[in-house]
Amino acid sequence: MLLALSIQNVALIDKAELQFEEGFNVLTGETGAGKSIVIDSVLLLLGGRGSKEIIRTGEEKAIVEGVFFVDSNKDKIVEILEEIGLELEEDDTLIINREITKNGRSYCRINGRIVPLSFLSKIGAFLVDILGQHEHQFLLDNTKHLFILDNFGDEEFKALREKFKELLKEYNRIQKEISSFFKDEKEKNETIELLKYQIEEIERASLSVEEESQLLEKRNLLLNFEKLFTAMNSSYKILYEGSGSFSVLDNLHVAIKNLETALTIDEKLKILKDKLENILYELEDCALQIRDYLKGLDFNQQSLEEIEMRLDQINFLKRKYGPTIQQILEFKENKKILKKSSKN
Repeated sequence: MLLALSIQNVALIDKAELQFEEGFNVLTGETGAGKSIVIDSVLLLLGGRGSKEIIRTGEEKAIVEGVFFVDSNKDKIVEILEEIGLELEEDDTLIINREITKNGRSYCRINGRIVPLSFLSKIGAFLVDILGQHEHQFLLDNTKHLFILDNFGDEEFKALREKFKELLKEYNRIQKEISSFFKDEKEKNETIELLKYQIEEIERASLSVEEESQLLEKRNLLLNFEKLFTAMNSSYKILYEGSGSFSVLDNLHVAIKNLETALTIDEKLKILKDKLENILYELEDCALQIRDYLKGLDFNQQSLEEIEMRLDQINFLKRKYGPTIQQILEFKENKKILKKSSKN
């Protein structure tokens, strides 16, 4: 039932608000008073075609809004609304808004949510029946016969209809469940083979969660081997061998000897001499660690190629089964469970 209608900038109408009461409502007036515009406005709310020509001269857009109370065909309307996550207002009303702009665009809203025009047409068929002098064919539309017939039923009939609807829903659910148990054998075998292939492909790779980060670290060292070796070797020579006549350690030895001589004159220099000796020991230790690190450096082209191949294999599996190794392994375990249930 249409409770209220708001029309703005449609044809000759600047602005009009109409309220409708339950029962028989009549619109009267002379020719050209706007009766047809009201009907056309309702048609717009039900998904009828609209063009920019209906916009009142000098205005940018035409707006029509209607408030509908859903009393009949409620189940069907609720079912249609659920398709896009909408629902009736608490008082079982729907607010439908249609806006047509000067550039020809049309915007449709139901309870404030923008919806396609086709959806408006779909739900509009169950909100209002508009019958004109050439629309007696309405009774020949077999999609409406069941609804027309059901409207003649009393409360007891409607209760039985609801019970039948619930039983039919449960029957369809059980049928679907039974069908899943009798799945086509060929399809079942194909599913098992696919699961088997996916599981074996992942297991053959022998992945571990930490492996990828370790490989990336090794690859980085090999790709930057020359730069790394040069930097470490230069550091070692500066500390231990020296770039000229003396190394840093040689110069420190000289400085300490000089402080020992000065110490015979001024005993306060002992603290400074001790500090330099500690620094000397620390630098010697650093030099030895750098030397050991250099001994461990070894560039191997084959190792680099093997790492690249392994990373390619991991990336290939990531594209198929998950963005991380952890998710790939979880995918494998899930498929194992699915494979087991498919066999049963």
